[in-house]
Amino acid sequence: HYYLLKKIKMLPINQNKSIGFFENDYKRKFITSHSAVKKPVNLSQLALAFPLFNHQDIAHGLLSLAKWPYLKNNVTHNSYTQAVNKLVLLIPTHITSFTARDTAHLVYAFGKWPEQIHQVHFKKAIDDLIVHTAEITSQFNPQDICNILNVLSKWQERTLEAHFQKAIQGLFQQIPIQAANFNPQNIAISLNAISKLFITQTLLAPKIIHALVCQISKRNIDFTLQGIAIIALALCCFNFFYSEKNLFKTNRTVIENLIQKQETIILHKLDLLSARQLFQVHLYEKDIFSESLRLAIYSFIPEFKKQRLNTSKLQKDIF
Repeated sequence: HYYLLKKIKMLPINQNKSIGFFENDYKRKFITSHSAVKKPVNLSQLALAFPLFNHQDIAHGLLSLAKWPYLKNNVTHNSYTQAVNKLVLLIPTHITSFTARDTAHLVYAFGKWPEQIHQVHFKKAIDDLIVHTAEITSQFNPQDICNILNVLSKWQERTLEAHFQKAIQGLFQQIPIQAANFNPQNIAISLNAISKLFITQTLLAPKIIHALVCQISKRNIDFTLQGIAIIALALCCFNFFYSEKNLFKTNRTVIENLIQKQETIILHKLDLLSARQLFQVHLYEKDIFSESLRLAIYSFIPEFKKQRLNTSKLQKDIF
């Protein structure tokens, strides 16, 4: 660690802008676990070179910092906070240079700092990124689309703002176009995000939901336990919200097929989080599970009562 920082200090000033890439490599190779690092790395030396960073360096640097292993326990550490703040302040200056991948990385990074996003410089950077996102929606790939929607679904208090609406609508429009290229994780994450966002996009929602549900039905996809639980819960939400229009009457069949296909694996790997989600599915769709799966889910009920449920506004409204 100290050797590497010493080497950085020795770099000619015109080479320091490559530190953004070094930062990512440094995080991956040298900070792989809490046990390997007893205290946060001092980023003060790195921060000296930040003004020379280009758009890609900024995106890589913030993405690395967002994934830093000691983040959860040391978010207020001065050198870490200062490094994040200095890079965030650079975003508006470089906003037109950010590629789709850069933008997706930055939105993902901001999703890791929920306490900071209301600060003035964070808000300015986020606003600029969302406007930029709306301008380049056709350039995002499925991974970028699902990651951005996932973060935006956690900022529900802001998604009614015009520039957020424009970005969300643009991303939504890309889903039917690229649906065939969504992998199982992309499908699950996107449906989960849409279930929290689509109330603000009701005219467009049926088309994009249908596009993803068709992929589940058409392709022989093996989803993870978490993916199955997320998809089943999202499809239940859509059924309830659009019940009068009968748009998703086949959703129950899709859920049943998902469950039946992998019930053995579900029973073997069932954990508290997935059991809680499947329990909510049971509340929406009675008698959709086999008796053995229902009993396995119910065995977690005492644990549910000890935890605070983190549900979306849609779920709360339906409950």
